[in-house]
Amino acid sequence: MSSKSVKEMLQEFCKDYNDPDIARLGMSSTPVPRLATGWFSLDLALGGGFPEGRCSVVFGTEGAMKTTIALRVIAAAQKKYPDKKAVFVDIEGHFDAHWAKINGVNTDIMGYIIPDTAESFVEMVEGLLYTKDISVVVCDSLAALVTGHELSSEVGKAMVGTQGILINKFYRRVSRSLSQAKAKGLYPTLLCINQIREKVGVMYGSPETQPGGRSFRYASSLTVRVSGKDEFNKDAPNVGLPAFKNVSVKVVKQKVGILNTAAEIMVALQPNAKHGLNIGDTYSWNTVLHYLKDLGWLSKGKKGWELTFTDTKEVITYNVQDEIKEQMRNDPEFDSRVKGLIFQELLNPTELVYTTELLDV
Repeated sequence: MSSKSVKEMLQEFCKDYNDPDIARLGMSSTPVPRLATGWFSLDLALGGGFPEGRCSVVFGTEGAMKTTIALRVIAAAQKKYPDKKAVFVDIEGHFDAHWAKINGVNTDIMGYIIPDTAESFVEMVEGLLYTKDISVVVCDSLAALVTGHELSSEVGKAMVGTQGILINKFYRRVSRSLSQAKAKGLYPTLLCINQIREKVGVMYGSPETQPGGRSFRYASSLTVRVSGKDEFNKDAPNVGLPAFKNVSVKVVKQKVGILNTAAEIMVALQPNAKHGLNIGDTYSWNTVLHYLKDLGWLSKGKKGWELTFTDTKEVITYNVQDEIKEQMRNDPEFDSRVKGLIFQELLNPTELVYTTELLDV
C-alpha cells in the first residue's frame, strides 16, 4: 500500500496528466459574482442575479418573459464587462432587436447565431465557452432544437428521443467546458431557456415535462420557473393592450445562495405616468417598503415617517410614505442608494475564507 500523503498524491496527478490545474490543496471561499437583471424583486430573490461562470436555466409557459429576462442578463454583462462579448444563440429565430434595445442591450456589439441543427448548436456553444473574451451565452430555446437526422428523414417518421439525446449530450459537454474554462481563470456564463410541455394521458402526478427531459436541470446552478399573466389598466395609453405583465418566479433548484424561492414582478408593457415607469421597468415600491420596515430603517416618529441611512446615520423625515416613493421615482441617485443599501444588508453575509496552498509541481 502507498505511504504517500494526500499532497504528494495530488502532485503526482498533476505530473502524470501534465496539467498543473488538475489538482490543488485548499480552496478560497469567495462570494459568487452575479449578473443582475435590474428588476429589484427578482435580483433580490436570486441573491443578486444569475451566477457568473455557471449554467442557469429559465423555463416556463409562453409569454412569461423568459427571453426578456435573458436579454436583461446580456445588458448587465455588456455593462459590467465592456471588453468582453455576449452572444445570443437564436434557435427559434424570433429575436427582436428593438425589444432587446428597450431592455438595455447594445445589439451593435452583441454576437448573434442561428444554428442549423442541434448538432451544430452543441459545437458552437461549446466553442464559445472556450473563448477568452466571452461574458455570457444565451440559448433561446432548447425546445426548438431539431437534429440533422430529423431534418433529413421523412416528415411522418417517428423520431422518439433524438432531441433528448442531443440535449443530454449538450449538458455533459458544457459542464466540462465551464469547468475547464474556470481552471484557466475564465468565467463564461451560460443561460438556457426551455419551455413546458404536457404529457398526454397522465392521470396521476404532474403531466408537465420539458423538451429533453429533466436531465438538463442537473447541469444548472440555478433553475428558475416563470409564468406570466397580463394585467390591464383603464388608465393606460392603449386600453386594449396589457399595461403590465405579472411575472411569477419560482426557484426550483439552486447551488448558489438565494434570498427567496419566489418573487412577483410587475413589468410595465406600456408607459405608466402614475408610477413613472417606462416599457420594461418594474414596479418594486411595495417590496422596497416591506424591507425598509422589516430592517427597521423606516419607522413612525413624532414628526412623521423617519428613514434612517445606516451608512451615514442620516435621518430624513417624511409626512407620508408616498413621499419616499416620489423621491425614488424622481431622483435616480436616491433610488439607487436605497436599493443598494437593502442589497448590501441582505446579500452580503459573512464569508469563510480558507487559505489556498498551491501545489509545488
